[in-house]
Amino acid sequence: MDIASLKDFINHANYICVDSNGILSAHKNLREIASYYNINHSTISKALKGETIAHCKSKTQGNIVIRRLSNNYTSD
Repeated sequence: MDIASLKDFINHANYICVDSNGILSAHKNLREIASYYNINHSTISKALKGETIAHCKSKTQGNIVIRRLSNNYTSD
């Protein structure tokens, strides 16, 4: 990926996740996280309700910690 694409990707990220192996990932929405980690998106939503940081158990990748970002990105 070129630098502009990387900047655009991270600008649009609303969540960051880390798995039990210490691997970080960035995601735009809960459904994207759910698909990536094989977790039901409603489980993630319930875990994050009123919280900035939550954890869920992935069916395939163990424990996942999710942090909601305060994204101030505005498109011009």
